[in-house]
Amino acid sequence: MSSTFGTICRLTTFGESHGPCIGMVLDGLESGLEVDLSFIRSLLARRRPSHSFETSRVEADELHIESGIKDGRTTGDPLCMLIENKAHDDKSCIKGFYRPGHGDYVYSQRFENANLLGGGRYSGRETAARVAAGAIAMLALKKKGIELSSALVQAGLETDPERFETAIDNARCNKDSIGGIILLRASGLPIGLGEPIFDKAEALLSHAIMSIGSVKAISFGDLDLSSALSNNQKASGGMVAGLTDGTELLARVTFKPTPSIAAEQNILFQDGTVQSMSLEGRFDAFLGYRIGCVIEAMAALSLLDMWYMRYGR
Repeated sequence: MSSTFGTICRLTTFGESHGPCIGMVLDGLESGLEVDLSFIRSLLARRRPSHSFETSRVEADELHIESGIKDGRTTGDPLCMLIENKAHDDKSCIKGFYRPGHGDYVYSQRFENANLLGGGRYSGRETAARVAAGAIAMLALKKKGIELSSALVQAGLETDPERFETAIDNARCNKDSIGGIILLRASGLPIGLGEPIFDKAEALLSHAIMSIGSVKAISFGDLDLSSALSNNQKASGGMVAGLTDGTELLARVTFKPTPSIAAEQNILFQDGTVQSMSLEGRFDAFLGYRIGCVIEAMAALSLLDMWYMRYGR
């Protein structure tokens, strides 16, 4: 199992959904970077559920700094942060079957003694550690004049923001869930980030963002397929020949509907039988208001790694 991402700036996450804590180690950071803890907390707050159609599991996400920060600035040593798990409930985890659309079955086949409680390592809970690390990367990038942002542009088939919550409520009333699309932007990038041929900027960003559990597709640029005339710059998405070109980076990230739904489904049990039943638990009907900060975090970690490859620390 691989839990480390990056070449020079390397992120390792650890912990499980229903374990005592999750955490991260960020190695390869520059020394002397001012760490704004209030900014990290604000990004974590964006990830927490805040709507009635989102999971009822609400964690405080209190940060515990174990190493790598002295007097409010990075030391250059590995930076380690822990986030306690306090709101999990092992009793709510029904054992004996594999949840449809989750990693339960494939993990149990791949790893002999896998911890499947609440999804274990492949739970969305792990993304809190990514967000904490990504917030630090965003602070480092901001110091270099680079800013990231994201916006929800589609919920299910709905593209009118004023009707997003109606589409989500309709899915929830039908005991279902919907996916959507996040628009990611990065401004202030220099010319030349990326490592052609195989580590092009698009490839590295795709690797980072596609590692998020719910993400299923990514495209770059404003893709108008009708003509190249007058559309070349928009279609590039801020990258040409695998290198950033100094213009705004633009990516559309598609995330899937959450697999845990209240509707009755055919469920595979560990004894090999299949039964029709509905799941009980704390489900998200939609991730669009929570996943944007995770996408920003992974993009920031990838871009900072590219910066270090290009310019050093």
